[in-house]
Amino acid sequence: MSACNDTIDSKAEYYARKTYSDVDRIIVVNVDTVTYGDNLNYRISQANHDIEFCKGLIKQEKSYIEEIQRYGATHDTSDLHKYNQKLVSEIAWRNALDSLRISSSAILLEPTAFNCIIAYNGSSNYIWVQLDKEGNLQNITKDVNKVLLNPGDDIPGYLEIYQKYH
Repeated sequence: MSACNDTIDSKAEYYARKTYSDVDRIIVVNVDTVTYGDNLNYRISQANHDIEFCKGLIKQEKSYIEEIQRYGATHDTSDLHKYNQKLVSEIAWRNALDSLRISSSAILLEPTAFNCIIAYNGSSNYIWVQLDKEGNLQNITKDVNKVLLNPGDDIPGYLEIYQKYH
């Protein structure tokens, strides 16, 4: 992996110098390998977040309905029904992702991308370079908010599951 990282270091530095004319001195290049498992874990984390969000909507809607009923009024429960359906859908989506993790366990540790952080010219100047597993540029930015959250390819089978649930 060391030789691979040397190549990735060099490519990240090349893209940084090619893209930004103010890069004079490279202080350090930090390379982080992104695996298929990392990207799948990100997707599962997002699904868990969506589940919790749906639960919050349901709780809020139930509380509102109870409050209205205390005053003898009725309230349309279609939103509550919609939120419950969305929760069931989100749980099914997350379970499908969990199943994909089990069925694809053999490749979870394989690299799919590289996140590189380059410090240059001084201690507070950074460039984020994201490369695919072959070292091709995916993204380069000086703005941390523009860094891709899960670069590289998704695990095989992800797109089919996504299309089924979304």
